[in-house]
Amino acid sequence: MMEGKFSDMTLKEITPVLDQIHTIREIVNMEAHLSDIISAVNESSLLLDFLREVINEDIRNLINAVEEHSEQYVRESTVSDLIEVKRFFDPILKADFTPNIEELFKLLQSQYLESGIRKIPEKIGVCRNHLHSLRALYLNVANRGEHTMDLINNIVLNGTFHFILDKKRCIVLVLYDKEKIKHDAIDLYDLRSRALLMKNTDKKVESEQKVQTKEKLEKFVFLIDIAFEIKAICLNLKLAGHFDFACYEKKCGRDEMLSLKNTLNKEFDDWTKDVKVIRAKYFYMNYLFSDQLYDLYLFLKGYANADTKNRQCVIAVLNYMGLPTDHLLQIQMIYQEQEKLSDGPNNYRTALENIGKTLDLILWANQQH
Repeated sequence: MMEGKFSDMTLKEITPVLDQIHTIREIVNMEAHLSDIISAVNESSLLLDFLREVINEDIRNLINAVEEHSEQYVRESTVSDLIEVKRFFDPILKADFTPNIEELFKLLQSQYLESGIRKIPEKIGVCRNHLHSLRALYLNVANRGEHTMDLINNIVLNGTFHFILDKKRCIVLVLYDKEKIKHDAIDLYDLRSRALLMKNTDKKVESEQKVQTKEKLEKFVFLIDIAFEIKAICLNLKLAGHFDFACYEKKCGRDEMLSLKNTLNKEFDDWTKDVKVIRAKYFYMNYLFSDQLYDLYLFLKGYANADTKNRQCVIAVLNYMGLPTDHLLQIQMIYQEQEKLSDGPNNYRTALENIGKTLDLILWANQQH
């Protein structure tokens, strides 16, 4: 009909088409905004081509990327407009209206009434005017996604986790490729965020490859979560005064991570229970903060005779308790004598017990004088 070829057409064939045109006119006249939307679409064929390219992609992650590349690419508001325009046209671009063109306009009307998206012609215009920059941003994010998956695969398949506890921090590292490549906590946090974003992408139809990718991402996030839990437990052990965690270093493969976490959790529970029992049994143990236990232990064992800082800490603690500090060597000897007299196993529970006994003996000797 549009080509003017009416000679072979019957009225029966023309009537349904005219009915569709009548229905379409009624829909467009009913919603004045539809006419503006159609006009904007008519001038935006390249934008529609781009939307078809990304029809099965969740482009909401472009918002995060635009914060990093705002000067190079586009404003965040422009990306927001693209996301809304895509959401508006998604069901329209995914449908086939060849049999009945009036269904296109019915769906267009439904989207306008139910999507809640407004100022659609203006947003189409903004996206059309910045299409080149929007496409460049999308390609940058897509390439970064591939790079992210390469990093995640290397960490999951080849990475070794390193935990280094020193002073008041615990460093977490992942190394691979014979330890030539290293990722620190900041890298791991960033990769975890990217993995979650990729994993939560809303795709109704998932291929087998996408399912496998999602499983890899879930495994990666699980590993990173365990790594940071281990970091937190190490710091808790140090703050609790555990003698083994004044300094601590551990290398761990991915298959050993959960076991290490459980071991450290048990170590923390056992230590805190032992300290609680010893504090209840020996009064002067309650004068010690948890982090002072290790300093006193080092001194009494004789490991730090030449450490001025350690001696000063011990003198400050004993003075606070009201115990004498004139003969520190004798105090060490009292502790080491208690070690010889101990019947139980040579472990940290026994060491805590011997510290409590030593403090009691110092008090007793002070009272005798």
